Amino acid sequence: MFEKLALVNVTPNAILTHAKVATKLGSTLKSTTAGADYILQGGSINGLTAHVSNQLDAKAGSPAKGRMIVGDFGELVIGEWGATEVLANPYAAGYYERGDIQLRILHTMDAVVRRPEAFVLVEDIAIA
Repeated sequence: MFEKLALVNVTPNAILTHAKVATKLGSTLKSTTAGADYILQGGSINGLTAHVSNQLDAKAGSPAKGRMIVGDFGELVIGEWGATEVLANPYAAGYYERGDIQLRILHTMDAVVRRPEAFVLVEDIAIA
């Protein structure tokens, strides 16, 4: 992963993965020699902060395989339109009878990757 990014002049700044992958990497030694560290230790892998999210789920199939994204997250552009809208509905069924108000909060935004080569997706991490 790191070599692939280095070949296209990308310096990764973070890692994103799922809890099952984090658990697996946190219990897997880097080498079999005595005193070896774990792949994921102290919340980092190879000096990069590893973020855990349920938004990056396991790959479908059997056996289960986990996913991880490594890259320069500065190459992820997030756009926002307008302002946050808060809509109150005091007459919604169920809420009104209890004296509550139903709130709907909307915020319009999107994300796009500026340089796709700035990210590496790993989809074959054994998590079973």
